[in-house]
Amino acid sequence: MNLKLLQSIDPASLTQSERCIYTYLQEHPHAILTSSLEGLCREMYISTASMVRFCQKLGFSGYNELKFSLRQEFEDTRDDIKEIKRLLDWQLSVAMDSFSQIDLPLLHSICDELCRAKVCYIYGADSSLMAAQYFHSIMTTLDYRTILLQGRYLLEAFTYNFDQTEDAVILLFTAHASHEYYGKILENLKDASRRVIWICSEENHSIPLSHQIFIHTHETNIIYRNIDFNFKLHTFTLIQVLIELIYRKRSSQLSPSAQEQGGPQDKNI
Repeated sequence: MNLKLLQSIDPASLTQSERCIYTYLQEHPHAILTSSLEGLCREMYISTASMVRFCQKLGFSGYNELKFSLRQEFEDTRDDIKEIKRLLDWQLSVAMDSFSQIDLPLLHSICDELCRAKVCYIYGADSSLMAAQYFHSIMTTLDYRTILLQGRYLLEAFTYNFDQTEDAVILLFTAHASHEYYGKILENLKDASRRVIWICSEENHSIPLSHQIFIHTHETNIIYRNIDFNFKLHTFTLIQVLIELIYRKRSSQLSPSAQEQGGPQDKNI
């Protein structure tokens, strides 16, 4: 492959190791994109110093700058990569517009509630169930007591028997905030409404909100073959932000002795 970034160098001016790199890049140009400096040097039986000197002869400061330039060259010549980049840029732009409207102190207050409560009930149904399951699994990994409620009918049955004196938080992941679906549920929870955290995809809703903590993630609901769904990208991103805040809070609460013995921060999350 005739790489533009190799056109500025004369192969005759290269050492034996550098010519090996030059030939390898021409024959395996995509391999460098997924290889570390050490891994690539082992593959070619050369030293890392030789690779760095080669990069510098091309005008780069080091290996990472070479990889970045090579990636840019591939993106400029492949229409499919350009299209993927456009899609990702658009999704990230929409997500940033959404999160710019979310109050950071509100997220901290949610984390405080989740960390303080003795138990957290997490609800989700249909596509929102994926978000609920993910958050439930991470909170369990961090040693928080969480109970997953799958489906609206189970949630409604739960609210009829909910112990109002229990030190608990109820976290709802939904696509809609419809009075038809959730009116009776919130009526059952009215005495515990300050402990209800609602993360909803749509901005417009028919639920009269009083004391509930309510966040909408500005995700567009789509009807496809009479099925209502959305892609939940913003919801999962919000979950990641909450997890990071909770993890930091959890780690800061560990005593030095607990940290030495290995606490939740040692787990692979």
